[in-house]
Amino acid sequence: MTIDHDDVRLTAPLPEFGMKIGDINLLIKEARRRQRLRYLAVAIAIIVVLLGVLGLSALRGVPKTPQTSPSTPNRGQPAAIPSLPLKSRIWTLDMLTASSGYAVAGVSSAKHDEQLIQTTNAGQSWKVVGRLPYSFVAGQYKPLLDFVTPRIGYTQAFRVGAKWVPNEIYVTTDAGKSWSRLQISGEVPSAIDAEADASTSPDFRVAKNVVSLVSLDCTEATSNQACPATLSEYHWGAKTPFANHRVVYPGTGTDGSSAGTYLLAAPTATTALVAEGATAGGPFSFALTTNAGATWSPISNPCKPYPGAGGMSISGVSLTGSRVVLNCSQGTGMNHATVLLSESSNDGHTWSTVNYTPAWSGKAGAIAGEDDQVWTSNGGNVLWSYSLVGFIQVSTNGGRTWSPIEVNGKTSNLNTGGWPIQFDPVGTSGAYLLTKTGQVLLSRNGTNFVPVRLLRPS
Repeated sequence: MTIDHDDVRLTAPLPEFGMKIGDINLLIKEARRRQRLRYLAVAIAIIVVLLGVLGLSALRGVPKTPQTSPSTPNRGQPAAIPSLPLKSRIWTLDMLTASSGYAVAGVSSAKHDEQLIQTTNAGQSWKVVGRLPYSFVAGQYKPLLDFVTPRIGYTQAFRVGAKWVPNEIYVTTDAGKSWSRLQISGEVPSAIDAEADASTSPDFRVAKNVVSLVSLDCTEATSNQACPATLSEYHWGAKTPFANHRVVYPGTGTDGSSAGTYLLAAPTATTALVAEGATAGGPFSFALTTNAGATWSPISNPCKPYPGAGGMSISGVSLTGSRVVLNCSQGTGMNHATVLLSESSNDGHTWSTVNYTPAWSGKAGAIAGEDDQVWTSNGGNVLWSYSLVGFIQVSTNGGRTWSPIEVNGKTSNLNTGGWPIQFDPVGTSGAYLLTKTGQVLLSRNGTNFVPVRLLRPS
């Protein structure tokens, strides 16, 4: 018998098995074939398993090593912005163009849910920007919102809860995502008869590239209760003034300081008109600066007191760089108020009468009730007025004659639910009208208003 170890081949007969050598070789070949098949099956199974594992890894993604959350948020990642409650209403509106602008919306200030929102499609949709730097009393005192560019804006609250806060003036330079409080040296007085006027009338004035305000330092008050006043000017977006000038009181009976100084108009970076009184309630003298407060000159005051009437309310509206409309109201209640609207086109040096309405006047075109606040259109020819007793009127000829506004084509006065309201100009002659209850009306011509729904349930 010969045995070849390389192929295990038998060449000699094996009588004890009773088989032929050829049969045995066939059996050995079959065994080898089956063994190779088993090896192949195992290899295929291994390949299938590997492919399955790789496929699942590709679908699930490569597992990451667990990381512990940092204790402080990533500065490059903005904080989460809360959503707007479904029953929110718009309290204050500031449209920069016919399609883009900002608003303050919420349900109730008791929940501190008011938020700044932004639209770029005339209110068809809104984006929540974030919270305001304060909480206001919704429906009682509206916060003021005034964006001078799409990214730079100002806001002011007049009351936080029951507290009167005239110094709460803030500026944003990132479209409302963050706010900084203006640095003010003293207390900013609201408009004369502030409790009535200030809720939608700012205590600062905006001109091209400049914001101006007057503050009083009553800690320096002398024995005659005079409070030195300072005119401060800020570049747009700045929280620190670039100039501070003492306001000189040209009246008599004090040491050169008034007991009350109010900024009526600041139509340019160098021009400011103030009303000053020897006492907080007047009578008032006017002073004008044309060099940013470096010097002041006395200006005649067209607001004359009338015998038998109550205290006088004075406010100013800047129409252009040199054109100012002055509102003087004396007396209160229904129609027994004397109202004088005057206009100056030379920075207040001289005044002309636009409309004079004596108390209890029933003549056509008269101003009904005391005129607590006046707003002007972007074009300057359409004006709106409101009184505490609810009269809402419009003038389409620069304030010369007045008539009630129309709502859905019908004459309407007492449709706002009371003070405060707000007119936000849009286009040349139109405006949005916001009521105390959060209703929004729109007029394209300034006279006929229709209700609009700027906030839609999402």
